[in-house]
Amino acid sequence: MDDRNIRPSENTRPGTGQQAVRRRRRKKNMTLYYIMVFVIVVAAVLFLSRFVFFRIEEIKISGTDLYTREQIIAACGVNEGDNLFGTDIKEAEKVLSSLMVYADEVKVRRELPSTLKITIKQAVPQYCVFHNGLYFTVSESGRLLETGMQQPDSSLVLVSGFNIKDTTPGVKLRSTDQLKEKILADISDGAKKLELKGITEIDLTDRTDIKIVYDNRIEVRLGSSYDLYFKLNYTKSVIDSLAETYGDSYEGTLIYHSSTSGMSAIPKDSQTGPAVKPVEPEDSSDDADSSEAPDDTSDETSEDNGDNGDETPEDSGDNGEEVPEDDDEALWE
Repeated sequence: MDDRNIRPSENTRPGTGQQAVRRRRRKKNMTLYYIMVFVIVVAAVLFLSRFVFFRIEEIKISGTDLYTREQIIAACGVNEGDNLFGTDIKEAEKVLSSLMVYADEVKVRRELPSTLKITIKQAVPQYCVFHNGLYFTVSESGRLLETGMQQPDSSLVLVSGFNIKDTTPGVKLRSTDQLKEKILADISDGAKKLELKGITEIDLTDRTDIKIVYDNRIEVRLGSSYDLYFKLNYTKSVIDSLAETYGDSYEGTLIYHSSTSGMSAIPKDSQTGPAVKPVEPEDSSDDADSSEAPDDTSDETSEDNGDNGDETPEDSGDNGEEVPEDDDEALWE
């Protein structure tokens, strides 16, 4: 056999092991190099975006005419020239909401490359709540706007018997009697859904004898808060029926008895009045079935010597009323 034809394998060549080690070491070094370059680039981009680029060149403000541009900018603490991404948006919203009583909702958004947009939902006054001899203005969302007024605002719905828990401007309206919060919210929501416009007063002094006043001329005695939406729907039907007959001239009192006994319509300066049975309100058949039957002493004609002379179990107490479990849960939308 010719030994000259026998060649050593690649693995047995001198220096082959050292070359493999060097290649692995070089590959590891390149990986570390790329990682370092990536970190440096990211850090540079973050630095430039925070301190060099994306400066605020314009602040757009919309949704309010009660506060000036200068007041809003000063309140949120953001100025032109500040970095767009260095601005704490959530903190700006929180500060504006707390300092601007008439701001029901505040949204702060970034608009690249250099604009900060502030949108404010302005509070709309709806209620004037009487409490401890003073009057307090409340927005549609239940936010306290004006406090400690000597005279009521006649353009708002007057609320009495609510017992305000905290009179600090800007907080949500809360009552020492939590159920009254729910009753007021239910009346507000029900009237809105039913388009029952014209409520001028709400009396919650006795929550088993809830009263509302329509157009400053018709007092409506609803009894307890049980089945309140149905009662409001029934009331709207009666008022519409009276409007067809008397127009806007009718003055008096409506007393709700039950879904079967109807309502007593008592004209002003009259002691008695006939029970009114309007056309059944729309979509209320289920509610009517759920209402309790009237007392056996109920008549078609109500001889009233007080509120709810033919009082049914639903109007004789707090049957069906439930106090919300969470004391801190807001009842306003």
